[in-house]
Amino acid sequence: MTIVNFIVGADSALLEQDEILLETTRRSQEIRTTHSLLSTGTTVLAGALVAGSLWNRTDNTVLVIWVLAISALAVWHIAISRRLKKNLVQAGAHKLIQNEADLLFTGLAIPALAGASVWLFGLSNNREITIIVMLLCFLCAIGSTLKTGAQRRIHALMVTLNLGQCVLYYLVCADLVSLVVAALLSASIVLLLLCGERKQELMVGVISSDIEVKNQSRMFLHSHAENEAALREAVDANQTRSRFLAAASHDLNQPLNAMSLFIGNLKQNFEGDEKQYELVQGIESTAEILKQQFDGMLDISRYDAGGVTVQNQQFDLYELCEILAQAEKISAGKNKVKVSVTGDRVKVNSDPVLLGRLISNLIGNAVKFTREGMVTVNLERLENELILRVTDTGCGFTETEKEQIFNDFVQLNKAGSDHNRGVGLGLSIVRRISALLDVELQVMSTPGVGSEFTLIIPNGRGDAAIVHRKSF
Repeated sequence: MTIVNFIVGADSALLEQDEILLETTRRSQEIRTTHSLLSTGTTVLAGALVAGSLWNRTDNTVLVIWVLAISALAVWHIAISRRLKKNLVQAGAHKLIQNEADLLFTGLAIPALAGASVWLFGLSNNREITIIVMLLCFLCAIGSTLKTGAQRRIHALMVTLNLGQCVLYYLVCADLVSLVVAALLSASIVLLLLCGERKQELMVGVISSDIEVKNQSRMFLHSHAENEAALREAVDANQTRSRFLAAASHDLNQPLNAMSLFIGNLKQNFEGDEKQYELVQGIESTAEILKQQFDGMLDISRYDAGGVTVQNQQFDLYELCEILAQAEKISAGKNKVKVSVTGDRVKVNSDPVLLGRLISNLIGNAVKFTREGMVTVNLERLENELILRVTDTGCGFTETEKEQIFNDFVQLNKAGSDHNRGVGLGLSIVRRISALLDVELQVMSTPGVGSEFTLIIPNGRGDAAIVHRKSF
């Protein structure tokens, strides 16, 4: 194995430590075993053609023995290559060194035997025989370069055992022409060796890049798996929380309802005492805000837990918008805002409760951010959809703020807005309901001028239906 280690340029211990050298050896063996049938077959065919060309021009017995020897070595080489190729992908460093030992004799014997033809058949000084033999040697040398260029020392041995014998033969002849031919052959050997060296450098570069890409891919996949696991854990925790709040909403809401009743009774008892009455009013306002926050959280939990069922039915959307606008007129009056409904008298096939909640939140949000002016709900009928626009003349918001307004508990700090109303969940609920009802939501706003929220509502015809969809 010492000779094999020298030829390969490493032993099994070094291969285990050097990943690039290990992969270079593996790929070199892959090339040799994969193309063994083609390369050795080509050599045998060339040998047969040489034998046919030299028949009766030289000793036929020697010629037959030479062809049979090359054929036997070719068959043996192919058999070894096929056997080694089966387990080459999983082969470790020790196995690869053993493979080199198995491939070494037949891999070197065929080029050596091809090169020996110059001694066997070239001594006749027949120019035709010499040209035929030289073509065979060059063909074998080029084939060796294509197969073993990735292993520099093996390639050097094959080329030397092949064309090197031709150089030696012409040096022995010692005439001027023979010396010129020997020099040309020597230059050819150098070029082939440089070609093999360049091929090895290219393969090492490719292998280094492949290994780097694989390492980066493994790191990415590992990081991706960790992120996915963390995301699943967070999603599971969020869904567990949402399911708990949705299931416990009734029990958790009871104390707040009871507190509202107690505050109402307490307020009646202090109607004659202005200071105490104002204090109770403050408590009532605080309790109302707390109830709004709690109701909003429970609503979001129900949507996130997938516990909301869409019940589609045909209803008058214009009439629903008028009812919702009327409900907001008390708050709008405080802000000197006029709320109106305009446009087409349309009917829609959707869930009236959820769609009503969505529109109510949009109207309420518009009133909240409009100190004085107009809040308009406009309806427009198209062929397969309805367009509902809620437009206000309020303070508006910027493009940066536009990305935030649909997040949970976000309240823009705007001059002229009513911060006593709402807890920053209205538009968050709008986002969830619009996804649940498959309603497209568009927003446009200009700071200091106003905002416009547009709902594009599908209006497919059909009977009332219950559609189970899970909100996000």
